[in-house]
Amino acid sequence: MAGRGEGGQASVEMLAALPALLLAALFGYTAREVGEIERVPLGTAKTRIRTAMRKLSGVAAREDDGEPGPGGAR
Repeated sequence: MAGRGEGGQASVEMLAALPALLLAALFGYTAREVGEIERVPLGTAKTRIRTAMRKLSGVAAREDDGEPGPGGAR
């Protein structure tokens, strides 16, 4: 995607981690099961889950402060 800066790259990374978080948080899969489903090592699955949680909590904190989230929307 042309013109994607640092913010765009962060969004791509967050979206890449999102399926792991959804599998764990919404569907109750363990990190080991997420790794098996995504065909990645356990450590990678844990990192994806943790990264998505950290980024989502950062977005929520910005929204609480009234700052725009990704994409500049309020």
